[in-house]
Parts: sequence; structure tokens; C-alpha cells
Amino acid sequence: MSGAVATSLLRERQEQVSFAALDRVTGRFARSLRDYLAGFGEADPQVSAKPSHVTGYGDWLAQHGNHVLIPLRLGRRMTMQVAIPLPVLLGMFDLFYGGTGAPGKASDTLTGAELRFADRMATRLAAMLTTAWSVIEQLMAEPGTVALAAQAPLICRSNDPVLVQPYALSDAPYAAGDIYCLYPLPSLRAALGPAQDDGIAAAGQGDAEWSARINAAALNLRLPVRTIFARPEISFARLLSLKTGDIIPLLLPQHVPVTVAGRPFALGSIGEANGRAAIKIEKMQEGY
Repeated sequence: MSGAVATSLLRERQEQVSFAALDRVTGRFARSLRDYLAGFGEADPQVSAKPSHVTGYGDWLAQHGNHVLIPLRLGRRMTMQVAIPLPVLLGMFDLFYGGTGAPGKASDTLTGAELRFADRMATRLAAMLTTAWSVIEQLMAEPGTVALAAQAPLICRSNDPVLVQPYALSDAPYAAGDIYCLYPLPSLRAALGPAQDDGIAAAGQGDAEWSARINAAALNLRLPVRTIFARPEISFARLLSLKTGDIIPLLLPQHVPVTVAGRPFALGSIGEANGRAAIKIEKMQEGY
């Protein structure tokens, strides 16, 4: 068809998703990242997690070419990337060697010293992610080859979806900017399992399973059922004069109340079933 333009289905919308288990990892990693960055200079940088979203991997790379990508393998099931803005990494590099945090002039390649510094950072990030992921499972994060975004090896196909978790960096002595964790979505879902996925799994299916389990548990609850046959009233003088053998007359009502866990449940009539006293439910209380 003439005039057709190729496009990506993921490019025009950044779908927000929620993984309950990953939220705990995100919070722990943000705190450890803040503590790590605070070790550079005398400032007190702040790191806060922003809402995650899903986008195409190739689209994200095309828009963030000035980032350094640090690949980390999480166990045997997933390789993800931590993306750090190049000015932030160069500013940290400058501080590490006694400078003021000025990022210096960016280039298309990293020097040998800058790469060694980034490799040391990758080792620290791997330890931090290992600790953060321990709230879900015990796994070892292992760093891979660090490179600029244009030269980094891909962790998935260009048109595959990735979950992007941004961390806002502020109050640092070097350039501000967002640091990102990139998780290939299929690998992330496999690692977390369907029970951990709150935002992408079919809500109806998850709700039905949860409701069935709750209903089954509720049906096995045991509740106290009581009834009161009569409430006779006598004077205080008569009460004080009672002795063994005295008889208190009872007038049984036509219907007696039946309570469950202290709440009115029904009205019933007194009778007999299989040789035992019994209550026949005559009328349910409103609300049951």
C-alpha cells in the first residue's frame, strides 16, 4: 500500500503496570542507591522511584543514547540493565578522583579509567540488586560488559517490550537525571510468576481464583448459634427468697430469636427432631 508508514504498537503509549512484588524490590533498591551515591562528595543526594511503564526496547534506546548501560544477570532467568546518564557517571568519576563533580566533555567512547570506574559501579549495583531481590527470592546478580547505549549488547530484541523503572536523582553535586532499570517484560513475568503480577495478568481470572479461595475458607468457619427460650421477670424480694426446689414458671413465646455470633439471624419455633429439642427457622432477619 503506497504511503504506508511503519510504526511500533508500543511507541505511542507507555502503559503503566504494577507488580506488587517488584514494588518491594524497587523501594529497597532506591534506598541502597541513595546510600551509595551519598558516598561521592559531601552532598546528600535524593533518589525516589517514579511510576514504571512498558515501552518498546528499541524505542527506549533511541531516546536515551546518552546513557551508560550496565547489564546484570539475575539468576538464570533474566538479564536486565541499569541505565545511568553519561553526565551523572562522569560527574561521579570526577568526584571519585578529587574533583568537583563537573562531568567534563562527553564523547562517543569511555576512556579506560572511566570504564574501570563503571565496572566497579556495576559490581556494587549487582550486590545492591541481589539484596533488593532477596525479598522475593535468593539469587545472585552478576554484572556484564558496561558500554554506552549505542554500543551496548541488547538484552532482548529491539521490538520486545521492556518494563522501565525510573529513579529520579536530585540534590547531587553532579548533573541531575533519571536512572533506569530495564526489565524485559516476558522474562520479568516468568521470574515473578503469575501470582506476583498485579497489573498485566487478566484481572478477571485472578479475582475469580482469589474469590474462590476466600469463599472456601469462609464456608469452613464455625460460628456460635444461640437462642433464648424465655426471659422471666421476678421481683428482687422473690429472687432473695428462692431456695432449692422452688419453681420459676416460664411462658414460651410463639417464636424465639436465633442469634449468630451475637447478631440477630432468624426467628424460629420450638420443636423436636430425632428425639432432641430443635428450632425450626420460621423467618430470616432482614439482611440475611
